[in-house]
Amino acid sequence: MLVLLKRPPTSAVRSARLLRYRPAPRRGFIDFQPLADGFIAVANTLPFPESWPKYSTTIILGTLVVRTAWTLPPVIWARSRRRKQGEVVQPELSKQALILREEVGKATAKKKLPYEEYKREYYKQLVATRKELDKKHGTNPLVTTLVPPAMNMPLFFLISLMLRQAATAPTPLSSESFLTFETLASTDTSGIMPIAFGLITLANFEIMSKGPPAPKSAIPQKPQSGLPRNLLWTNRGPVLEFGLRFLPIVVIVLALNMPGAVVLYWVTSSTYTFIERLLFTTIDRRNAWAAKVKFALAKAAAEASPGDGAESSSSPATRKLTNGSGAVPSSSSSAQQTSKSPRRDGSTKR
Repeated sequence: MLVLLKRPPTSAVRSARLLRYRPAPRRGFIDFQPLADGFIAVANTLPFPESWPKYSTTIILGTLVVRTAWTLPPVIWARSRRRKQGEVVQPELSKQALILREEVGKATAKKKLPYEEYKREYYKQLVATRKELDKKHGTNPLVTTLVPPAMNMPLFFLISLMLRQAATAPTPLSSESFLTFETLASTDTSGIMPIAFGLITLANFEIMSKGPPAPKSAIPQKPQSGLPRNLLWTNRGPVLEFGLRFLPIVVIVLALNMPGAVVLYWVTSSTYTFIERLLFTTIDRRNAWAAKVKFALAKAAAEASPGDGAESSSSPATRKLTNGSGAVPSSSSSAQQTSKSPRRDGSTKR
């Protein structure tokens, strides 16, 4: 008797194979699981009160400590370099600009070059002088601008990826809720914290854009021959400002799809940046106002002192030179100057 065995369908065989073989999840080029385990271990070790959410408190306190120890010193260093550039480099550059203007003017006039060539040569030598002064005083503006974000951005991405890995199930973060987060491992369904993050980002941009104006540079705008090749790059300031105003919308959408632990870190870090910029902007405005008042007082004192000195130094001999009305009689040289004035071509004007 033949027993016919039915062959299972192909779909059933494929499902059984998939159940037997479950590949491990890919973690990318860098494995952040050790950092995530370290964060959870530190949160469980710190002696917080039982009523405090330990993981949320660890994220907030850790962000404040890391930002103060790692990102605040480069910001203070960059501010000191900008202050040195405005107080030391700019005055020296203004003096050198006057000297270069005369030297380049004489050289171009001797060679009978056009005015456009004079402007190009003057700009070239002035930029070279600026680079020498920046190298002498250690105030390279490119280094001053790039160092603070170069210290902040890698740390920001590292902590964000670590917290995202720590919120991957199974995780103890799923048992803790904080503010509008149901759990630190899930997204904020109410959207309150992502919207708050976007508003704080917009406030940071507004503070940065309305800060005190930079010191006026002695270097003029680079002369261009004809129309600019790239109009968008020529007007990059307004274009960049317009684009950055849409950044809060992007970060809100991004935060809506992130775990609560990551969004909590973003909100804490952006709040720290907001307080930092607000404090430094207030200090800069007060310093600028104090410098303006000091300059006004010095100008008033300088205008008042010559008049007092002239009245006090008046002698009888000086009074005899006046004709009773306080006017000094004209001399022969002054009469000649009024009658004839020299021109560049050597002729006289009557």
